[in-house]
Amino acid sequence: MLGAFSKAFFHTLSQSGTLKRLASRYGMSGSGGFARRFIASETLHEAIDAARVVEARGLAQTLDYLGESVSTLDEADAATREYLTMIDAIVAAGIGRNISLKLTQLGLDVDEAQCLAHLRTIVSAAAPRECFVRIDMENSPYVDRTLTIFETFTPGRPLPPGLEVLIPQLKEQFEQRHAGTSRNTHCAAARAT
Repeated sequence: MLGAFSKAFFHTLSQSGTLKRLASRYGMSGSGGFARRFIASETLHEAIDAARVVEARGLAQTLDYLGESVSTLDEADAATREYLTMIDAIVAAGIGRNISLKLTQLGLDVDEAQCLAHLRTIVSAAAPRECFVRIDMENSPYVDRTLTIFETFTPGRPLPPGLEVLIPQLKEQFEQRHAGTSRNTHCAAARAT
């Protein structure tokens, strides 16, 4: 009960514009800001610079455009355009070609069909550039919907290049549903969205 309350409480806090401004102002200030551990930057240019630093240390990186739970199709369209811009910038910068996204950011709660269309647009732009698109698993109410979209995207055939699903807590369930169809990635990444 307390766990559910905590999740709901912190999710509500994450939607606060005031808290976002404060976190941006203080959490991202300087190289020692508390949010810098989880968020490399607030701009695509800075994120690419941070990705280069990570890669220079011999590590892999994945970029994403922070945000989730959009409430309008205009916001979902804007997020899709941001990802297309990001793919172009990643390729031009010559860094590792990995992006991660959340389906609620593409409009899952607004219009599931449009969310799928946005995902198809992003993967269609990413695949020929050998850019992996990872669908970041969100909280429990989205597990089945995310897997259903994943399955809708690739019914009865191997996945197209560049589509993976991150499922930190559901490795066994995912493997049972998709044995041998994907270059599966299972990770527990620290995220502050």
